[in-house]
Amino acid sequence: MLLDLLFHHKQGGGYGDRQRSRFLRRDDALLAFAHEAEKEQFLDAEIEAKEAIDKARQQRKVVVKKLPKPAQTVELKGLQQQANSYEIQADIAQILAQQDFERLLTIHAAILAMQDEEDIIELLLTL
Repeated sequence: MLLDLLFHHKQGGGYGDRQRSRFLRRDDALLAFAHEAEKEQFLDAEIEAKEAIDKARQQRKVVVKKLPKPAQTVELKGLQQQANSYEIQADIAQILAQQDFERLLTIHAAILAMQDEEDIIELLLTL
């Protein structure tokens, strides 16, 4: 194909309309097809792919909008360290393994309450 492109060009260095119709330029790339029909198939597939992506994006927006927000989110990373710093006797890994999520929420609430108390004390000390 490359040899065809090199040796079957018009005088003057240009390509005829027949040759030019086999090429597409995309960003910094030149796409060369053996036949114009292959180029047309590529363009059709490209349009179909873009339409499928757009449809998926629209459906994703609808799905995301329908998702309910959780009442509470507990960040598990660092929870054991927080529990230890407030002298709460709890093995977070074991509680998670047992799927005792109510206890986990209770521990988290206790940590938040202790943090609030610390914040209030700090504020009072600055007055």
